[in-house]
Amino acid sequence: MREYISASEWDERLRHEDVPKDYLNKLVMNYLITEGLQDAAAHLERESGCAPTVDLTTVQARVDIRNAVVAGEIERAIKGLLELDAGFLDDRPGLHFVLRRE
Repeated sequence: MREYISASEWDERLRHEDVPKDYLNKLVMNYLITEGLQDAAAHLERESGCAPTVDLTTVQARVDIRNAVVAGEIERAIKGLLELDAGFLDDRPGLHFVLRRE
C-alpha cells in the first residue's frame, strides 16, 4: 500500500533535500521534450546550458509518432519513425513485430 503524503509534508521533506540544479534542469528538459515543447526546450538549453538528449528539430516528429500510435494509426507511426530513423525498427525487431500486429 502506498503512503499518503500531504502537500505540506511534501514541502517540508523537500526543504531538507539538496537537489542539484543540473539534475532539475535535466528533469525539466526531459519533460519539455516529452511534451513536444520544442521552443521551451531550446530556451532552457540557451539559458541553463543543459543539453537536450535528442536533436530538438526532431521533437515534433516524435510527438506526431506518439500521437499516431495512441490513435491506433500504426502505419502512419511506422512511416514517421522510419523517416526519423531508418534503422530504428531494424535494431528492434521485437518492437517492429508488435507494431505490425496492431
